[in-house]
Amino acid sequence: MKLHLIPTFDIMNRLYDMPISQKRFNTYIKKLRGGQSDGLQLPIGGYNPMAGNVLHSLLKELIERDIEQLITYEIEKWNAQEKNKPEYGLAINLIDCEGGLWSQRYLTEYDNRFKNQALFNRNMISLNLYRGEPLENSDIVMRFNTSCYRTLYQLQNGIPQHLNECIAQELYVNEKCGINKAITTITEPSAFVNTYGNSDAYNHIFYFFYGKNTCEELGYPSTFSLK
Repeated sequence: MKLHLIPTFDIMNRLYDMPISQKRFNTYIKKLRGGQSDGLQLPIGGYNPMAGNVLHSLLKELIERDIEQLITYEIEKWNAQEKNKPEYGLAINLIDCEGGLWSQRYLTEYDNRFKNQALFNRNMISLNLYRGEPLENSDIVMRFNTSCYRTLYQLQNGIPQHLNECIAQELYVNEKCGINKAITTITEPSAFVNTYGNSDAYNHIFYFFYGKNTCEELGYPSTFSLK
């Protein structure tokens, strides 16, 4: 899988220079869809088109730090070791999830991991960076690597549908990226997988990866019977 960068920072910086208004929102939608009602031209769906000064300031900081150039360098290293096509375009999305102002943190991450068919079918990858979380260069490079290996896994195995498949994907990503962290924090994970491993139900998969407290905060089921 080869990669190229789809720049988003300058486009979104210019958008955020506009007053918060219907015109700004319409401009965002036009750039996102490319003038087609059901199109997807530029993968900027993670950005909050109506973000205020806090997110805009963070975006400017990332521009000053030349983060897109950092990712370009990482892409060059990736392409040097990955000779096979197809080619995917990778775009950074700065997610405005602090306080749930635009995107709920875990719902957004879940979709990026397991429900990314729209981008995947268009040979696009969204590298999500979350406001309020560490964004040192090393953090960003790790997110780049996890995004790339996740897409590579899906190219080889398809987008996971069942819990067992989702677990296999995330274990693969962790191994490739050297992440020594459990993929779940729930109690009795083995019993849960034994009971629901073949399930494709959203609430089962979400609970396994994000746990009881997050499910309760979102009003999702958080208690399950086990074999």
